[in-house]
Amino acid sequence: MTTAGILAADERFDAVFDILRQSGMECRRIARGETADVDLLVLPLPLSDDTAPALEPLFRAHRGKRAFGGKCGAAVRELAEKYDVFLTDYCEYEPFAVRNAVPTAEGALEIAMRETKRTLCGAKVMVCGFGRIGKILSNRLRALGSEVTVSTTDPANEAWCGALGYRCVSHRDLVRTAMEQDIVFSTAPARIFDRAALEKCRRETLFVDLSGRPGSIDAAAPGFRVVQAFGLPGRVAPRAAGEIIAKCIIKLWKEDAYGTG
Repeated sequence: MTTAGILAADERFDAVFDILRQSGMECRRIARGETADVDLLVLPLPLSDDTAPALEPLFRAHRGKRAFGGKCGAAVRELAEKYDVFLTDYCEYEPFAVRNAVPTAEGALEIAMRETKRTLCGAKVMVCGFGRIGKILSNRLRALGSEVTVSTTDPANEAWCGALGYRCVSHRDLVRTAMEQDIVFSTAPARIFDRAALEKCRRETLFVDLSGRPGSIDAAAPGFRVVQAFGLPGRVAPRAAGEIIAKCIIKLWKEDAYGTG
């Protein structure tokens, strides 16, 4: 029987523990500073560089075996290489990224409904970026009756927006278009709304930043409604987020076991 050691983290990893056990694995919870003789390690999300010192005893005892972690920093990757731990970042696994976009999009909708005094039906909404989150969020907004505009720099995404019936604008029209919106969601990986850009927008507009730190919208700009909504899956739907992590780990583990891709 495969044994899995799950490093205690948050509510998501309670779900990971349950689902891996239901799949037939023998699961053990590992507290920080402990080590365990197991076949695979399940590590928290994110695994930033500052977690590396605490992980060293665990990696030293896990030499030559598999580990799964999320958003692994360079120092963590180097530590895994030092101790011959085969570390897989499940956040880089496409099925994880697509499925994880669903609780992000649903959490973004919840924020919009809570922070505004109007319905999403009939609201003018712009989604900046048309990656996994942008696609799912635009779809959900359209289903609720929002007037959806998408901002993208990718010609292929412009074509998709046209095919799906979304209004699409380029980056050069970003600020001008934002001036017309009730809500602006940003998934962009870079700062696209600095203070100067926000000053051109209506102060009634709600800005929801889904991009991750340090953020694509200047949250410090005075007088503007900016919600930094980072790490939404673990905050709004921890059980679902844990299920996504667990199912991806099971799939990746089986691919290794059977040599399939």
